[in-house]
Amino acid sequence: METRDNLILTALFLGVLAFFFVVVFGNRGLVVMWRMSKEKARIEAVNADMQRHNARFVRTIERLKNDPAFVESFARDEMGLVGEGEIVIRFKDAPPPLAARSESKRLSPDNLQSP
Repeated sequence: METRDNLILTALFLGVLAFFFVVVFGNRGLVVMWRMSKEKARIEAVNADMQRHNARFVRTIERLKNDPAFVESFARDEMGLVGEGEIVIRFKDAPPPLAARSESKRLSPDNLQSP
């Protein structure tokens, strides 16, 4: 009888241990859920950052549509244009004009003036 009780206790212990490993390390276990929670937080942070950039682009587009002074500023600073009747003076040792910057940097909303 004692051997049978030990066998039952051993089987019960192994069953509980197996259940524990399944709950913690299984396909939908605690470790996987913890990793998924961290990944969700990272994706939400990226999403919030994209929404902020999108809002800046929307403000810039609205200003380009409705603010002539901003359009002029954008044309001068980002595209290197000059007004009619203005004279351009270039110096030999001067850095290249703003229009020579990389395309991605020019189009970034961080580089544009917003309200």
